[in-house]
Amino acid sequence: LNDFLLGFTFKTVDGVIFDPQMTRKFSIYEKDGKGSPNIFDSYGRYINSAQNLPQSNRGGITINGESVIEMDYTSNHAFICYELRGVTIPEGFRPYHVDESKSPLTGTPEQNRSFYKMAMMMMFNSGNPTTSVVNELKNVYKKEDHKLQEVCPTSKEVGIVVKLLKEVNKKIKKYFEGVQAPYLQNLDSRIAEQVMIYLMERN
Repeated sequence: LNDFLLGFTFKTVDGVIFDPQMTRKFSIYEKDGKGSPNIFDSYGRYINSAQNLPQSNRGGITINGESVIEMDYTSNHAFICYELRGVTIPEGFRPYHVDESKSPLTGTPEQNRSFYKMAMMMMFNSGNPTTSVVNELKNVYKKEDHKLQEVCPTSKEVGIVVKLLKEVNKKIKKYFEGVQAPYLQNLDSRIAEQVMIYLMERN
């Protein structure tokens, strides 16, 4: 992949040429000294210079003078879980959709959706998603004057949302144990790798 990428000129939104070569970091459930899975060594990730750019600038990258489009896929890890469980989900299903009549949140639909997505991510990453979501919100508010400040949910409200999301996604509840994220990220990255190889072979 890197040999192929070096045949193209990659530039930032400011026209600065950058190195497109990637480092491949794939491992899954490496053993630590005690012979048990080490979560910090169990992941999949490609790393390159583009990731150091602010997210808002990534859409301004050019390859040989042509602009790029940054794709985003909704609830990747949740959909991978459903696939692994062999569960067929209806068209239009959103794993982070919560019945607003049951939700304790007081923000706009857009604000609430952002919050549900964050909570869903934490359910894959943390054994205690409620605490993790509360801590993440604190970090966000420290960094910027956040518009959600006035509707920031309490710890109790976060707990209710986590419970509602687990109910919506009860068919994949086994993945909400806080240790599945590395495994899912690994599968996610291997899918991306196959896509890149497919595209490279077609120039």
